[in-house]
Amino acid sequence: MDISQEEARQSLGQIEETARRARKMVAYAGGDVLFVVWGIIWFAGYIATHVIDATVADARAGIFIGSVWAALVAAGIIIGVVVDRRRMPTRSPAGWRIGVVFWLLYLYVDLWLALLFPFVKVQPAQSDMFWKHLGAIASTVPMFAYVIMGLWLDLYMLWIGLFVTALTLAGLYFLQPFFWLWMAFAGGGTLIGTGLLVRNRWK
Repeated sequence: MDISQEEARQSLGQIEETARRARKMVAYAGGDVLFVVWGIIWFAGYIATHVIDATVADARAGIFIGSVWAALVAAGIIIGVVVDRRRMPTRSPAGWRIGVVFWLLYLYVDLWLALLFPFVKVQPAQSDMFWKHLGAIASTVPMFAYVIMGLWLDLYMLWIGLFVTALTLAGLYFLQPFFWLWMAFAGGGTLIGTGLLVRNRWK
């Protein structure tokens, strides 16, 4: 079936209008606040990881780091629920689906890592690099979601996802001694900046 230029323009206009409404929905549903909150969580978590990694030399380091991240993630979830309830009138089916995408992405990554872990043997001399690689995976997972969101909502999100992914790889391979600090500023700072962008550009 042939489509006229006018029909094509109308279709493109409808797609752009849908994307515009989706951007507004994300902003008014608390997306701006949540980006900033998770940026702060990333910043605090990676700073704490760096400090613990530099000061605790035995197996307790992993326990301390895990506890810090568990507390931070729990706080982020609680704040997310509070923000969601406060902005209840603006919720829409698309809103909760975006959140579910992030959670499912992390769930599947955790599943894949769990499936691979029994076959991974880490020597003591390699353990530091191993955990930094896991940190890089944890950082690039949400960036992949950014890229997907950017294809549908705003190309700025796509470029943020690609940019932070590149920063993560650069830190992992060229700034390894400072990787955790690097991710605090590169990852956490970008999330905070994204929240400010959503507030100022999408509303």
